[in-house]
Amino acid sequence: MYTLQDGGGNQTLVANQSGTNNQGQVTQGAVPNPLTFPPKGHDQARSVAGSMDNNATLGQSGADGIAQIVQAGSGSLATIDQSGTSNETRIFQQENSEGNTATSTQTGNDANSNISQFGSGNEGTVTQNDGSDSNVEQGNFDDQSSGNTATVNQNAGSSRSVSDINQNGSDNETNVTQSGANNDSFAYTTGDSNKVGLTQSGAKNASVIIQRGFVTGATATGNKATVSQIGSDTNNQLRQDGLRNTANVTLSGTGRSEPRQTDSAGYTENVPPESDIIQIGEVNQATVDQAADRSRVTIYQGVDRSSGDLLLADNSRNNSATTTQTASADDSRSDTYQGGSDNIADVNQSGVSNLSEIDQLGTRNIANVNQSTAGNRSSVNQNGTSNVANVRQ
Repeated sequence: MYTLQDGGGNQTLVANQSGTNNQGQVTQGAVPNPLTFPPKGHDQARSVAGSMDNNATLGQSGADGIAQIVQAGSGSLATIDQSGTSNETRIFQQENSEGNTATSTQTGNDANSNISQFGSGNEGTVTQNDGSDSNVEQGNFDDQSSGNTATVNQNAGSSRSVSDINQNGSDNETNVTQSGANNDSFAYTTGDSNKVGLTQSGAKNASVIIQRGFVTGATATGNKATVSQIGSDTNNQLRQDGLRNTANVTLSGTGRSEPRQTDSAGYTENVPPESDIIQIGEVNQATVDQAADRSRVTIYQGVDRSSGDLLLADNSRNNSATTTQTASADDSRSDTYQGGSDNIADVNQSGVSNLSEIDQLGTRNIANVNQSTAGNRSSVNQNGTSNVANVRQ
């Protein structure tokens, strides 16, 4: 099935397909070679004359189907609803496209969803089941994208699913929920006032959150990332650039992480961390709460060390890092590295055989370590003036 709607004015289309190996394409707003299917989207939708106020709904039921909607214009709304296994959805809202809303719902296993939006006021929502992949691109570094919202929900029992969200511009917000084992989530935001919320429940999940320009040329200001991982052998990598970044990470479960699609080798050696937080800016805040044996948390705020490796840097100021590893987190490790001035590091470990290391560079640093059981070790290194270190074992 192929439908082309060109020209200005209001355009609305509703189409449904049932069976196997279906291909459905809706194009609103002229594109080069519109009869080519399946088009690639990025090299199909171009700047064209006024196709406005579009509304397209495409439904498919069955297996091995492809559903695609291409919209060029403003005020567009696209909805795809698929049921069955091994289906694929593609929604492209590009070029002079403003105020877009794209929704992809796939009720079946092994699905694939792609949403690409240019312009402003975009919103993308994806709902998937087991073993599915989702990719949402808003802006794609073309500086036209602002006010975007991307929400991905990979439902209960969704194992081996992947979510990838890329946002550029300002006022972006990302929400990802994954329920099941062996899931991966990647969220990249560049711009102002970005927010990322991520919840993973299940074993062997991994997440990567990057808010940047990283390390220099940062435009990511006022970012906030909240991560909750519930399950064994989880891994989180979180990196923030800019001003007033806030990171809150909660991990609970058992075991030691074995990251599959992440690599922390550049920051730690021979200790794969469950949570790795890097913040470069001015008023950074990092809070990590872990309740799992053999947990690892590493927090980098600015840092430097002038040729003594460690690196990262940019002038770091007023950083705050809090790590809590509870009574159920035995044989755990916390590493905190802070560069700059007015840094505060708090570590609370209530399990046995834990290790805490704090390295503060600058002035007026405060380090507080509370280890309440047996076999714990603590190391505090402070450079500068007016430093305070309190260690209780």
